Amino acid sequence: MAVVRLQHGNDWTPPVSRIPLELLALVFAHVESKWLVLTVPNVCHTWRNVCREMLAARLDFGWSVVGKYWRDKASALSDQALIWVAPKFPKATSANIDFCRTVTDAGFKVLGESCHQLTAISLWRCERLTDVGLDSIARGCTLLTKVNLWRCEHITDIGIAAVARQCKQLDTFNLSYCENVTDAALEALSESAKRLHTINLSYCTKITDKGLAALAKGCTKLSTVNFTRCTAITDVGVAALASACPRLIKVNLCECTAVADRGLFALAACCPRLVEVNLRYCELITDEGLAVLAAGCPELTHVNISVCDRVTDDGLVALAKGCKKLVTIKLTYCESITDKGMVALAGGCSLLTHVNLSACSQITDDTLIALAEKCKELEEIQVHEIRSITGVGLTALKDGCPKVKVKGAEL
Repeated sequence: MAVVRLQHGNDWTPPVSRIPLELLALVFAHVESKWLVLTVPNVCHTWRNVCREMLAARLDFGWSVVGKYWRDKASALSDQALIWVAPKFPKATSANIDFCRTVTDAGFKVLGESCHQLTAISLWRCERLTDVGLDSIARGCTLLTKVNLWRCEHITDIGIAAVARQCKQLDTFNLSYCENVTDAALEALSESAKRLHTINLSYCTKITDKGLAALAKGCTKLSTVNFTRCTAITDVGVAALASACPRLIKVNLCECTAVADRGLFALAACCPRLVEVNLRYCELITDEGLAVLAAGCPELTHVNISVCDRVTDDGLVALAKGCKKLVTIKLTYCESITDKGMVALAGGCSLLTHVNLSACSQITDDTLIALAEKCKELEEIQVHEIRSITGVGLTALKDGCPKVKVKGAEL
């Protein structure tokens, strides 16, 4: 591109510098943060100022998913780059360092020393982060409210305790797949993280009822919890959580195979605001527990009882009576369910939008006809591995529910 010189003595302005700032901001919004730091600012002074302003609040260097593919590894942030970049953005309030596998504690130390205004940080699968680096971040970034450590496998109770001790404003903590975390970490959170309302401990298999009880005792503002595959948690832990945390609205106990009806009794008695519960693979759950839960938690909108093979039509009848606001129900592999239960559910829960009946082998066209007649807002139904459904039921469903998408069967 030819350079146009403006005749003002020896001064001249390249055309790129005369692009309106608003237009530059719109264009740069579609450019990866990496390039806004490393290359774009080198064009001219104007572009440099726009980039600095755009990045002032948010440092985003994490990997992203484009369609089904990961972004090229070559674009991931390096240790040296983080050490160079972090000091240039002392006013950043959020940082995304997701999947930056080469960044070490040395890089995170500089981040902690440089970005004291951070309130949110995501370190998703930073595989070289250890307790040392996490401690550096916690010491320097005491305003943090949201921390994501998903699959940071070298993090232990020591690092979690450092975050709890230094970051008093912490309200959201993702520790999913941090497999070295034990009850001691939850005890540390209980002592210091009094504002915590959301915690994800999925696949933290060393967590037990003792830790859960300690967490609940100190973090009474908890509203959203995820304990997927925390197989050492039993009804005792669930009861301790429910009694101490009446504000619970979302509880995920997927694959907590030791949880049974008594856990549901506790949730029903203490947590009337509950709107979402995931009990997938809680195979000890029966109709009795589900009935008590439905009666005690009328605000429920999302229920997953897939692979709870002790649940029968009686459980669905109870949901139909108690949970009129239900919009999503997942019943995959509930092979004791029949049309009787589903007809009752359709009649009592007319707001249903998503239904998963895959592998419910006793379901027939009668269920689809009932849904078509009663649940006009239905958007999606899954019927994989159900051989007794025919074109009659599918046609009725299509006619009765104009927005519905059927997965697992075709007309």
